[in-house]
Amino acid sequence: MTVTAIGLTLGLLAAGLVANPIDVGANYIGVLAATLIAVPALVHRLVSELRALAQANAEAAVRDPLTGAFNRRGVLLEATAVHAVSERAAAPTTVVAIDLDGFKQVNDTRGHAAGDDLLVSLVRAWTSTLRAGDVLGRTGGDEFLLVLPQCDVEAAEALVVRLREAHPFRWSYGLAEWNDDDLDAVVARADALLYAAKPARATAVDLRVSRVDTDRP
Repeated sequence: MTVTAIGLTLGLLAAGLVANPIDVGANYIGVLAATLIAVPALVHRLVSELRALAQANAEAAVRDPLTGAFNRRGVLLEATAVHAVSERAAAPTTVVAIDLDGFKQVNDTRGHAAGDDLLVSLVRAWTSTLRAGDVLGRTGGDEFLLVLPQCDVEAAEALVVRLREAHPFRWSYGLAEWNDDDLDAVVARADALLYAAKPARATAVDLRVSRVDTDRP
């Protein structure tokens, strides 16, 4: 019996609360045994909760909270990983820069909530169209970046057509194949092609087209 248990026993005896020190010792041992059984389970639960919290925090750090697409940090991290897969397969990676046409006018005329709904519905439609392994990130208010591993420019163009068919809202894009240059360079090339192709009517979007069905899958 420990010093603490002995002290507890003597105290109870002196107070006249127990007549037999054996009873106190037995009670102490029972409490100690129950504690020893409960502590590992408690520690396991706490560790599991901490791991889940850390995973949730790590996921939140790379995701856009509105649309669920990767944020800028996330898409850059994922881009490096999927490009490495393409390189091991001796296959190209293509990067697509996307900018919505007239998104500001949607916000100005219909409100920011409508703009948010539009972004969410676009990402939902695009995600259902993309291949497993493709990376979609929201890099600005109405700007997106696609990183398409094991996909050449011709296949990327075909995918862009399917993305356009998946949702009625208009957008402009530029794409570039990721060769030996770094990611910043290939994104800059895609951006340059995007802004060269962006129509002058980008700020005069047809509001009939912008009234998307936000429940659309």
